[in-house]
Amino acid sequence: MFNFSFWDIILILMIALIIFGPKKLPEIANSLGKAIAEFKKVTGKASNAIESTKSEVKELEKDVVGKSSDLNDKKLNESEKSSNDKNLNKTIK
Repeated sequence: MFNFSFWDIILILMIALIIFGPKKLPEIANSLGKAIAEFKKVTGKASNAIESTKSEVKELEKDVVGKSSDLNDKKLNESEKSSNDKNLNKTIK
């Protein structure tokens, strides 16, 4: 994500040490670590919810396609029956 060299990191740490002091720096690092862990936890939950929703949508699509196919088969059978009835009526006349 970020392309920091070794010297860039050292420079950032030195500036942070000067600004916050040696006593405050560990507290800030601890808070930052907790914030990153919480962020990962929340994004993991969101990712799981998205995947769950995707799988539910796929299942619903399968159900709809299956029912649509069944309905088309039923209509086809009815039209064949109607056609057969017409042919039978023509034959009888």
